[in-house]
Amino acid sequence: MLDALLKQGNPIDNLKKFNKDINESFEFIEITKQPLEVVGTYYEGSNIFVVSPRNNKDLRNQIVDVGNKEVYVTPLKAIQLGQTAYKLVSDCLDMGRGFNGADFSYSKGDNIPVILGNDYKQFYQLGDNIVVNYLNRDVTLDIIGFFKSDLHLKINNNSYDLDTYICSPHFDIIDVIDDEDKIFQRRYYFQRNNGYIRIDSNLITDVSDKSNLEEINLESYTSKIQDIAEKNALEYISVERITKMEILN
Repeated sequence: MLDALLKQGNPIDNLKKFNKDINESFEFIEITKQPLEVVGTYYEGSNIFVVSPRNNKDLRNQIVDVGNKEVYVTPLKAIQLGQTAYKLVSDCLDMGRGFNGADFSYSKGDNIPVILGNDYKQFYQLGDNIVVNYLNRDVTLDIIGFFKSDLHLKINNNSYDLDTYICSPHFDIIDVIDDEDKIFQRRYYFQRNNGYIRIDSNLITDVSDKSNLEEINLESYTSKIQDIAEKNALEYISVERITKMEILN
């Protein structure tokens, strides 16, 4: 689907409008886990911060061709949270500050505020910067806070140890600066628009029990998402899956 979007004339407005419509129609929980890459510099940090695939392959300092030049690339664990999703962890800070309204707005060239997992405290301080590659764009991260220790995000049977993650906001991007920015925004909004829709009055409720399906009209959600996607000339579909989401600390 991403390839198809990139071949369209200018789908950015469609993607942004879809995001706006979904957020206005539902309580949309934006959570993605796009790695942030250390590119060109030999990574000497701990492996606990590096993405670890199921095959247990060591992804530190892979040699990759970038612009006809071989460079080192290391993907770091990272999670991106929208404003609604951030509420889940907003009370879990150990030091520094959390995200404010201004942090959820971005333009090309801006530094990105981040909150680091507690295990990062032995390597970085508040106010430090980290240069990484995000969706094929080099960006500078401003460290504004650290989470409490032993913080986990659990989605169904998957548990994510946020002690070892970099957390950044899912921000709005208003203007398109140039062609490179256009490509970045397409990738960004395509990814951002894949999230979770709250279907009951309690965000952290165990509705994984199939017996609860009779109380939830999933078809009404599916139909509304389809209508919003078609209105914006996109092909998003809903995945009818009941999810349990909780923060453990």
